Amino acid sequence: MWEFIKYCFDCLGMCFLAAFGNNTKGMTWADGITGIITFFALTGLLLGILWFVGGIVGAVWSVAIGITAAVATYILWEGVDYLYGKIKEWIFE
Repeated sequence: MWEFIKYCFDCLGMCFLAAFGNNTKGMTWADGITGIITFFALTGLLLGILWFVGGIVGAVWSVAIGITAAVATYILWEGVDYLYGKIKEWIFE
């Protein structure tokens, strides 16, 4: 299996070299097609990983925002409750 993966990366490297006009190893059509498929596979893998990491980061931010909103609501509610108590004391002294 590792031999095949090494072959795929060799083909990908040959495609990159051929793209810049350097075809020293004598790339064949099979090597070129394998290199292009490897490029798309790696691009898809990278995009999948980015999507997964983005989902995790988005979930963490959602939880953080939810906790922040809950704390802010609690602080606001305590402040309103405190003011209500002070107003009630002031009115009914």
